[in-house]
Amino acid sequence: MPRKQHRSAQRARAIQRQVGGKYTVLLRHTTLVMTADAPSAARGGTATKSPARDLARALRAAGAVGAAAELEAALAWGAEGDRLGLAVEEADRQQWAAYDSGLSRAHRARWEAAANEAVDVLMNFMDGDYYRQDRAELHAAAHAMALVAGGRAEPDLARKAARVIAQFQDNAESTADAIRGDRPVLLPPLDGPDTTAARAARAAAAALQEAAAIPWRGDEEWTACAELLAKTFRLVRSAAVFWGTGAAPLLQIRLGRLRPAPGGDALGRTTIGWRPGMTETHAWETGRGLWRLDAQRALARDEVQIIAPSQGVLAVARITGITRHGDRYALEGRLLSGDARVGKPTTTPHPSRNPIAYL
Repeated sequence: MPRKQHRSAQRARAIQRQVGGKYTVLLRHTTLVMTADAPSAARGGTATKSPARDLARALRAAGAVGAAAELEAALAWGAEGDRLGLAVEEADRQQWAAYDSGLSRAHRARWEAAANEAVDVLMNFMDGDYYRQDRAELHAAAHAMALVAGGRAEPDLARKAARVIAQFQDNAESTADAIRGDRPVLLPPLDGPDTTAARAARAAAAALQEAAAIPWRGDEEWTACAELLAKTFRLVRSAAVFWGTGAAPLLQIRLGRLRPAPGGDALGRTTIGWRPGMTETHAWETGRGLWRLDAQRALARDEVQIIAPSQGVLAVARITGITRHGDRYALEGRLLSGDARVGKPTTTPHPSRNPIAYL
């Protein structure tokens, strides 16, 4: 998948395109990382944000019931595919364990057959459409942008769509495979108010619609689609301020004094706390954990801001999940390197002595 979390089937297909090989073999050796149904942080696992689910709820609230239902169906399909992918991994693990344990040839053959069957079940379920969920998310984002462009929804819907699109922005080439298909993007009319938010949403919706219409014919069309998507991603990033991203809920973490990390630190750190000259990466690794915090309130925030005791911004990251470690939590996210707020006093001063603030 063109996001941070790649699906096993799509990774296998990407490897196959690059170096060749048998797909079923490649599939067994790809790693499945899934966001939709990650174990709850309350049970000691990792809870992950799902911008697509947020968008589906927002589309339904905006009256776009059909678009919401189509997205929800694709998300359910993706979750089932990932469950089957995990079964492939487990069958593969059992197969290799049988080989390593010195079991008889008959026993090894049974485990090998089970692994092959798991792959067949997954492949039959996918039915060659490895990008269904990705395509549905992009189509839904375009639909949301069209509603804002036509004045039929508030700009906040475009903000939620932009969060979905942001998951794809690191790999326009793979997204060019995902968005194209035998189904065009059918959008509501794009005519509407001449506000900055509507114009930006109109441009984003039209660009996604154009990208989806590029046919599957060869490398030239694939490259053209990837280039168009790269421009679209830049447009969405630059237009985010018009859709209210700057007013999005914020988690703020204020670092304390520099001190040794507790023994056996779950994040592998030797020191924690603030020191002069910290890099953004160091500030993020120091500030993202380990904290006693409200997991649900943290996941409801789009971004986390790491600040110094003097209220200067050290790092900004987009929150993607949260992991439990005993009675404390660590944030998972994507560091926004070079964010304009870094190095400046925060515009939202920390309101209490508690290092965690939900703004």
